[in-house]
Amino acid sequence: MIPFHDYYLWRQWQRVRRIVADAPNMQQDSSYVEAVKIIKEMAVQPTTELQDAKTQIASSQLDLEPLRVYVDQSIEPSLSIRRYFDFLAPQLTALGVIWGSDRSTADLEWNPYGGWTAPPPPANGNLPYLCTFHGAKGWFVDWDWDYPDRDSALQLQPYVMRQFQSWRERIDSVDAFIVPSFYAGAELCESLGCPEDLISVIHHGLDHTVYLPDGQKKESVGFLHVVAHWRAIKNIERIIAAHQASKSPIPLTIIAHNWSPDKLPPLVNHVQGPLTPQDLASYYRGATALVFATLSETFGLPVVEAMACGCPVITSNNSAMRELFEGSAITVDPFSEQDIAQAMRKITTTELATTYRERGILRARSFTWERSARAHLRLFRRLHQEHKARQNPGQEKSIGRWWKKLRH
Repeated sequence: MIPFHDYYLWRQWQRVRRIVADAPNMQQDSSYVEAVKIIKEMAVQPTTELQDAKTQIASSQLDLEPLRVYVDQSIEPSLSIRRYFDFLAPQLTALGVIWGSDRSTADLEWNPYGGWTAPPPPANGNLPYLCTFHGAKGWFVDWDWDYPDRDSALQLQPYVMRQFQSWRERIDSVDAFIVPSFYAGAELCESLGCPEDLISVIHHGLDHTVYLPDGQKKESVGFLHVVAHWRAIKNIERIIAAHQASKSPIPLTIIAHNWSPDKLPPLVNHVQGPLTPQDLASYYRGATALVFATLSETFGLPVVEAMACGCPVITSNNSAMRELFEGSAITVDPFSEQDIAQAMRKITTTELATTYRERGILRARSFTWERSARAHLRLFRRLHQEHKARQNPGQEKSIGRWWKKLRH
């Protein structure tokens, strides 16, 4: 079991070291001595306490009724959003969730594929309705962030407007939203006028049995950029231009699904996706660095995957990238080819690469699908119990006691 606190313990230690570096005479200070003592105690704290706590949580759920969750399988999400559900569903199943194929027998309905391209919630559902919302960017960004040309943007604009109007009209049909970052939550609030108290931030996770530093390495990867498929917002062209501007002899490999470039510059290679998680992990391990300088993201799974594999990361200094990864990755202005190129040159130095490799491995430990699944399940059960309370008003007091017990 990987201790959950490693990254944050490392951040505390860095803070103490910075204080001492700025004022060396503080090494004899009693507060410094005490802080170092606490950090050392935390570092050797046995992980059995964490395991015991997880066992207690699991056992406390044994006396709860099975929860039947309906997911509309007719929805066809993008590849990246499909991966979120595919990784999370087995963990939820292990926690006792039963996947229903019929709304009439379910306890709640969950749309794990929500976003500006997804169908809006049903108008008059009789179940608690929960939606994971992956992003609203397509409703309000400039057209050249999302489309290859002006004609394509104009052609799809009526669809975008209908989607936006439908979601705004049916926002009251959603009992709760899950978002993968605070940045995504802000997008949701600003675009749909969603009340903040309906939003829960639950980070995505990571399969640490697949994405880990040890394992097969792909040769001659060089710099790596991984996206599900081409979109202007993924910044592929600017990253290629930055690589050319860097004059680096190290190649650039781009793994992209549904992308067919006519001609690529020297030392730039395209690998057709999608790849299996195992194959993708081998590319991360063999890469000089992941260059994930996209224009905007609400989470960025490739960043976490690369970090877990010991691959240094260059990513954007905005959106959720800054929120989640600042300090554990080199951050750049995604609109500046010069900034991206400079980061490519810097990361090839052994000392800096080692620093960000170590920081990334620690940061990636903070994300597990197991922890994400438990947070989802707590929300599922709360919505279900609140729904039962509305149907039977005499249950409100017992629901409050139940929720307090479940949280502890």
